[in-house]
Amino acid sequence: IACVGYGITKSRLGTAYRRIVWICAAYFVCSLVDGGLRVFHPRFKPSLVILIAGLPLVVVDLAILWWSFSYLVTTLRETRMRRNKIKHRLYRIFSGLLIAVALVSVICMSTSIFILHWKPCTRAWRYIWFDETFWQLLFFV
Repeated sequence: IACVGYGITKSRLGTAYRRIVWICAAYFVCSLVDGGLRVFHPRFKPSLVILIAGLPLVVVDLAILWWSFSYLVTTLRETRMRRNKIKHRLYRIFSGLLIAVALVSVICMSTSIFILHWKPCTRAWRYIWFDETFWQLLFFV
């Protein structure tokens, strides 16, 4: 909602409200399916079903990121055209932070998949704590 520019360049969400509700519902359903499969599947037993079931969640995540960045670019353009330097600077910082978080997430997901979840018997048991705590730390930041 912040990337759309609600309260900054737009007083109401308008047609974007329905898109936001639909994307939230799609994300909720995909994460429900993914979480349900992970609950009823053994923790360190790799499965192709679990990886394939996670693909819709990844697609929805990427769609949300792309959508957020496209609206963020529009909001940055509008604040620059209106010569609102403080809001423009704030949104530039926000966009840099969002890009950094996205890159760190992709790097950590790749590392987690290749080190911990790709092989049936994990030899990197010392790094399991990182996989468990990374997402909570990222959410906190």
